Amino acid sequence: MESATVATPSARLDALAVRIEVCARSLEERKDSRCVFTTAYALMTRRIADELETAGLAEPDWVADVAEAFSARYFLALDAYDGGRDVPPAWRAVFETLGSRQTSVVEDLVFGVYAHIVRDLPHTLVDCGLTDREGRSRIRDHHIVTAVVGRAIDEIQDAVGIRYGPYIRPLDRIGKRYDEILTDYGVRLSRGMAWYNALRLADPSSANVVAASLERSTAVFVNHVMDPPFWSGRAGLRALRWLASHFRRWPKRDAGN
Repeated sequence: MESATVATPSARLDALAVRIEVCARSLEERKDSRCVFTTAYALMTRRIADELETAGLAEPDWVADVAEAFSARYFLALDAYDGGRDVPPAWRAVFETLGSRQTSVVEDLVFGVYAHIVRDLPHTLVDCGLTDREGRSRIRDHHIVTAVVGRAIDEIQDAVGIRYGPYIRPLDRIGKRYDEILTDYGVRLSRGMAWYNALRLADPSSANVVAASLERSTAVFVNHVMDPPFWSGRAGLRALRWLASHFRRWPKRDAGN
């Protein structure tokens, strides 16, 4: 009798990257702005898969568990929103804003990254376990993945910009002050805070307050970006958004895509 083949952690992540990419292309065909973050997500998952075996992780299987559970939260939010069902407030704020078709490519990416890391990651870490069977913290492996993400973020941001806004990339960057999360420093800071918030979620005395705060945080961030608190810049930002959205590129599906 042949033994069942157990997928390696890197193979699991490769398979996950394919699933995310299929989702991205489906959104792209519908000219749905959520494809921007989803494409970046597929590229990042592929990068983590490529470095998984050489990154010095103590528990590669746990990292794969986290990646799969993490993506499941995004897929659930997408499916719920498209199906008219209840959606976490953080994701509803993002999806409704992107659905307005008044955002730039960078904003599409920033909003998705923010909601997924700030809202979804703490819950995912709690679900997958912050400690191993011996009670040792898994924070070292978390930091290793953070380093991989931080090194790749600039390249992935550029790839997404080329795909969806090659003619307006300089315009898409005018006046933005909110994309720190798309830097190595921003990745380290946001993922570090995600671990801290996971610890607070794991504490029954603070779990409810923290969960509510994570939902609000994304909505506040999105509102701040879309409607900045300084009147003098609002008209200019609206004009830039109109231009950025009007000249957005929707790649044609072919063998090269």
